[in-house]
Amino acid sequence: MPTVMIHQPEYLPWMNLFFKMALSDVFVFLDTVQYSRRSFQNRNKIKTKLNAKWLTVPLKYAPRDEIVMKVKIDSSQNWEKQHLNLINDSYNSAAYFKEIFSLMEPVYARRQEYLSELNCDLTMKIAEILGIRTKFIKSSELSVKGRKSELILNICLKLGARRYISGIGAKAYLDEDKFIKNDIDIIYLPPAKIEYRQVHPEIGFIPDLSAIDYLFNNGTKDFWIDLRKYMTNCGIEGEFINGNA
Repeated sequence: MPTVMIHQPEYLPWMNLFFKMALSDVFVFLDTVQYSRRSFQNRNKIKTKLNAKWLTVPLKYAPRDEIVMKVKIDSSQNWEKQHLNLINDSYNSAAYFKEIFSLMEPVYARRQEYLSELNCDLTMKIAEILGIRTKFIKSSELSVKGRKSELILNICLKLGARRYISGIGAKAYLDEDKFIKNDIDIIYLPPAKIEYRQVHPEIGFIPDLSAIDYLFNNGTKDFWIDLRKYMTNCGIEGEFINGNA
């Protein structure tokens, strides 16, 4: 019975997502819920020579109640070139920039029509680079209904989950009793607090940036070491790695 993680597709997610992902057997892109404006679904931060800066994917107009999988990118703007140029300008002196950038760049060349597809592709590419072998699936492929806690539970039941990995913020809405009744353990995990070498040290360390900041500066060599430290801090046993390590 698998350990499952469920998360809305985000643009160039932070490292916390990948630490949790590495502890799961199945990662579900939650693309059937309402799109959240001014969230991380179409933007994230990188470190420039001066400060942290947003990279924002421009979107076409969509109704307020539009679901994630139907939100379209505004391709009339040459945003891919702008993002890649800013990433290059900000990180070209980083130790692993050339190696990682060459792997990420082709994803942008696909020029996806839908934001969700772009986010899923980039997330899966980062996971591949890190060596995470989790199975990926979209909630739109599962024909599961419900809202909030009910939807999460129904996805877990559909996948035969034994454990559900979640951020601590979900405590506010998950109906834990129903998970217990269905023999599913909820594992709440806090954000990881890690520091690593960054470019532009003169402006200090900036936390909680996109995972590409970690990769350009650190490569993949310390990921599993940092994951083990995170697990120790969270009191998690090694069995959670589920063949990824």
